[in-house]
Amino acid sequence: MRRMQNGNPTDDPRKGRYLTPAFLTLLIFMMLAGTGFWIRDRFFAPSPHPAETIGEPGPRVMLNGKILGTAHRPFVRNGQVWLRIETIREYVDPYAWFDPNGGQITFTTDRRVIRMHTGSKEARDGGLPLMLAAEPVLESGRVWLPADFLAGFYNLEIRLMAFNGNVRVDRKTTATDVLLQPDASFQASKPGKAMQETSRPPSWKPAKGKLSLAWEMMYAPNRRYLDRKPSSGLDVLSPTWFSVSGAKDAIAVRADKDYIRWAHANGYKVWALFANQFDDIAGTSELMRDPARRQVVIETMLAHAKQFGLDGINLDFENMYREDSGYYTQFVREFAAVLRPEGLVLSVDVSVPGGSDTWSRCFDRRALAESADFIFLMAYDQHYASSHESGSTAEIGWVEAQLQAALEEVPAERLLLCIPLFSRVWHETDAAGNPDVGIVNALGVNTAWQRVRENGSEPLWNAELGQYVARFASPEGTQAIWLEDWNAVNVKTSLALKYDLAGVGAWSINYADDRDWDVIGRNLKETANYGAWLSTWGQEPRYEPLAGK
Repeated sequence: MRRMQNGNPTDDPRKGRYLTPAFLTLLIFMMLAGTGFWIRDRFFAPSPHPAETIGEPGPRVMLNGKILGTAHRPFVRNGQVWLRIETIREYVDPYAWFDPNGGQITFTTDRRVIRMHTGSKEARDGGLPLMLAAEPVLESGRVWLPADFLAGFYNLEIRLMAFNGNVRVDRKTTATDVLLQPDASFQASKPGKAMQETSRPPSWKPAKGKLSLAWEMMYAPNRRYLDRKPSSGLDVLSPTWFSVSGAKDAIAVRADKDYIRWAHANGYKVWALFANQFDDIAGTSELMRDPARRQVVIETMLAHAKQFGLDGINLDFENMYREDSGYYTQFVREFAAVLRPEGLVLSVDVSVPGGSDTWSRCFDRRALAESADFIFLMAYDQHYASSHESGSTAEIGWVEAQLQAALEEVPAERLLLCIPLFSRVWHETDAAGNPDVGIVNALGVNTAWQRVRENGSEPLWNAELGQYVARFASPEGTQAIWLEDWNAVNVKTSLALKYDLAGVGAWSINYADDRDWDVIGRNLKETANYGAWLSTWGQEPRYEPLAGK
C-alpha cells in the first residue's frame, strides 16, 4: 500500500512501521498482566481437581520455598487441606502433642491449653468451647491437622496450588493476634532446645538478691514452725503437702491454712510440693499417658492452690520410665499454662544429668526449662543407700560438675542449685574391723556435730571436698560423717554467684540451724558477686559448732 511521507507518496516498505510510545507502553502492560495471571492461576488458584488420597504419587508441602519430603505429605480432600502433626512439630511448634490414648491433640502456649480430638470438630480452649471448620484426621495411625486452625493459630498462609495439587505454607507478613509464632526461618526449635536468648523472664523474683527456698517435711500436721525464727535469708517455703495417692486421680492433701497465714505474715511465699509415688513407676506412667487424667490432676491442684492461698506449686515427680520423658514434659507444659494466668509459680525438681534411666534420664531438662518458671537441680546423693563405698552426700567438686552439666540444658536465670542440709552417718567396718559399708542414718547440722563430739572425734576440714570429715569408733565398728554444716553451705551457695544462677534451694529446713539461713542470706542477698565472696569469705571454714549442743 502506498503511504505518504513528508506529504509525498512513497512505496518504501520500511517506512511507517515504527510503533508509537503509547502503543509500546500498552503492549508491555498487557504482557506483564498476562504473566501475572498465568503465575496466579498456575501456583495460587484453587485446584479444580485436588488430590483425594495420601497415596503415591500425591501432593507435597512447600514450606518457606522448600519442598518437604514424602513423610510430610498433606492430606487434601474436597478442596480442604490438612497437614501432618509431624510437619508442625518439626518446622513450626515442637510441642504440638498427640496422645494415642483417647486420640487427643493438645496445643499449649504460656497461658493457654487447646484440646481437640481426631474425628471431631468440637474443641476446647481452656474452659471455653471451640468449633473447628474441619476435624483432625486419624488414618493408618497418622494424624493430620486442619489447615484452617493451623493458619489462625500460628499466623500462617496455607494455600493449595493448582498445577500440581501441592500445598504452600508461608508466614503471614502482617502481625495479628498470634498465640504462638515460629521463628522467621520456619525451622522450629527441636524439642528440648534451650532458648536462652529468647526465653521469657522468670515470673517472680525476690525483692532483693537471688531466690532462696527451703523444703519442709510435713507428712503429718504439726506446729513446730511457730517456734522458728524468721529469716531474711529465706524467700520461699515448700511444705510437702500434696501427693498422688493410691486411688485413681486422687490427691493426698496435708495443707494447713494456719501455716500459710504464718508464712505470709513473716514474709515468705509458699510453693507447696506436689509429688508422685516414687515406688509406683507403673502408676506414674499410666497417669502421664492419659490426657484426661492429666487434666483432672492439674485442675484439682489448681483448685487446691486457690482454696489454700498458695503462691505456687513445686513438682517433685521422680522414678519415671525414660520413655515417658515426653509425657512428663507435656504434663508440665499443661500445668504451667493453667497456673500462670492465676499468678501461680510452677517449679520443677530434677536430678543431676547422667545417671540411671528412671532416676535421671527420665527428665528432658531443656524442655522442662522452656515451660516451668524455675528448675531445681537436686545436687545431692552423690553417695546414697545403694552406694558400694562411703562418701560425701555432695562434695563441692562433684556439685560443680553436675551444675556445669545442667547449665548445658537449663538457662542460668531459671536454675536453682539444691543443696543438702543433712549429713549421713556411714558404717565403714563392722565391730571386727571387716569392711561393712552402709548408711546408719541422716542427721541435722547440730545433731551431726553432737555425734562427732560425743565420740571424741576431731573433724578435719577438707578444702577439696568443701566440708569437714570425721571418723570414729563405735560398738558397731568404724563410722564416718561428711558434715553438711554451715561451712559446707557457704561453699556450695557461692556457686550461685559464680554461675549467676536464679538462686538456691535446700533440703530441708527440718535439718537446718539458724546459721544456715544467715550464711545463705549473706551470700545471696548481700554479696555482689563471686569475686566479692572470694575476697571476703572464700572456702576456709568460718563457723564453729555451737558450744554445749
